[in-house]
Amino acid sequence: MNTWPSIHREGALALSPHDVAEGNRALDALIKSAALSVSKRETLFASAYALLVAVFLVGGIAWLSYAYREPPAPVERHVAAAAVVSSIAMFALLWWAWSAIQNGRIGQRVGGLSGVAIPEPLQQLIDSFASGLRDARTASGNTVLPSLFASRWAILLFSHDPRHRQLVRCSHGTKQKEEIFARPTQPDLAQSADAIAAHGTAETPLRNSDPEMAWLVGGAPQHFAAGLDKFLDTLPPHQVDAYRAILTVARRELRKGGQSGAQEVAIRSIQSELKKRSLLIRGTSRASIMKLLHGQHRGEDIRRYFT
Repeated sequence: MNTWPSIHREGALALSPHDVAEGNRALDALIKSAALSVSKRETLFASAYALLVAVFLVGGIAWLSYAYREPPAPVERHVAAAAVVSSIAMFALLWWAWSAIQNGRIGQRVGGLSGVAIPEPLQQLIDSFASGLRDARTASGNTVLPSLFASRWAILLFSHDPRHRQLVRCSHGTKQKEEIFARPTQPDLAQSADAIAAHGTAETPLRNSDPEMAWLVGGAPQHFAAGLDKFLDTLPPHQVDAYRAILTVARRELRKGGQSGAQEVAIRSIQSELKKRSLLIRGTSRASIMKLLHGQHRGEDIRRYFT
């Protein structure tokens, strides 16, 4: 699961295959416009909920008052009871309506996102999740219902903000607050220990005798791959692909030798690989990469995973 990219990243790549940063900006702009459109309906529904709560409370108090009144007031008591029951029924109707305006023809006019046009590549990605062709799960491994992506507001599921994601409902009311990740469409660079081990015979001969780099360049490829997987399991899912690429390319380049400037050459190769694969995320700066090459990540010594 940790190797799955977030659907936000998949959406950004759908909008801009060759520049993920530009895709992120375009996707975030669409999400912002959609959230603004939905917020108007949210305000209307919240006002209706508040009104119904007030009717329920007033009706309940009135019913209690008339129930014990002397002389009895049956008409007023029945009216108060009717107000309480009606408010409960309307509350349930509003809950259903929030899902209904997002799904099916019944709410097409009311639930449409005004002023938001979803580009065709992004709509195709959404449709692939809605049809079940692409598997989507949360970081905790729970499967995301395809029917959630059938909502007219499915674009909000791509948001990093859980408040946006939980606005989306499927036809029977289910929502999803956790961030969502997508099954990769194709294998990425060295996705598993087995993949690295299978190519172990093609590794560059070890010509780097620097003891500071032994944890990274030394040992069998299977041993390195197992340590890499242990380290990646400690990271948030959206960082896994980038950090796997960094350490895999670093091992390949630094096995060639530990001469002066070798690390700079390795960093350039790493940055080129990250750019080519649209993995230039936060935490992949030159300084961060250099710390990784020396076994440090956010103040932690990661070499222990490789021993």
